[in-house]
Amino acid sequence: VAPEVTQNAAIRITGRLDPAEAERSEYGWLSPAARARARLLMQGRVLISQPSVPAPLAVEVPFPPWATASSEVASTERAQDAISRFG
Repeated sequence: VAPEVTQNAAIRITGRLDPAEAERSEYGWLSPAARARARLLMQGRVLISQPSVPAPLAVEVPFPPWATASSEVASTERAQDAISRFG
């Protein structure tokens, strides 16, 4: 993504960062405490920053309750029919 796009965004979201990545200028909107927290985020959690809230919010993105890949679908005849209809 071009730096102009990320710099002009009003809402910013980041997931887990490694220490070197957290020090990049693209993450200048994160306070030192938020950068430390971003290094420890678990899978499925993100930090969201928006203009109307003074500090980044930690949000958990739930895992979808449905199959997201054909390998996750139960191998029943009904499931096979559904897969064949959608590609």
